[in-house]
Amino acid sequence: MKTYTDLSQALNEPDKVQVLDLSNQGLTEIPVEICQLTNLTQLHLSGNNLNTLPSEIGQL
Repeated sequence: MKTYTDLSQALNEPDKVQVLDLSNQGLTEIPVEICQLTNLTQLHLSGNNLNTLPSEIGQL
């Protein structure tokens, strides 16, 4: 199973993404585009300074 570490690359192949690791990327919010990754089973976000979660995150 491939681990994607770049959101733009993951969005080019949204049906293939099962693992997305956006750890330590300086994020303050989760991009709503993550909701396009319909087969996502693991989302790694440690080491970021997240302030809010989009309501759409519940659709994953």
